[in-house]
Amino acid sequence: PTVTITGVNWFGTFVSFTVNVPDGTVPSHVDLTVTHVGGDLSVLPPAIEIVPADPTVTGVLPSLGSAGVVLTITGTGFRPGVRVVIGSGIYVDGQPNGCTVVNATTITLTAKPTAGGTYDVVVMDSTGVEGRALGSFGFVVPVIATAFPPAGSVGGGTEVVLTGEN
Repeated sequence: PTVTITGVNWFGTFVSFTVNVPDGTVPSHVDLTVTHVGGDLSVLPPAIEIVPADPTVTGVLPSLGSAGVVLTITGTGFRPGVRVVIGSGIYVDGQPNGCTVVNATTITLTAKPTAGGTYDVVVMDSTGVEGRALGSFGFVVPVIATAFPPAGSVGGGTEVVLTGEN
């Protein structure tokens, strides 16, 4: 792609400058070509990596659940091929038990078993840029306090009542 360099400032043996990338430029690598006032060229391939803007994660619904709950993640900049990380679960777009990029603002997935707790929801694209919603999903795990009766018929059919949380 054609990029422009502005704000060139020399500081002895190093230089500072701003790279301007046109909207819609595909992620890629760009060679940096420097032309000396005398006409000599120096090329540094690939000196600049163009990456897309970081995705943003603005919401996760529901915000609390357990394995098997369907989550909807909203935000911006979601692209095909993303990975979503929640706790120990990694969900890859289009893979079995992964996630689905519905469009640039919505991702859906079914939560995998994960230890109870509150987790960040992280959306990473294939270039490595990421968006993160801190502490936006809480995994709840069932806790059994009592089971009644404590034993049942060998033939089966005994109704058991569980009490506890979640």
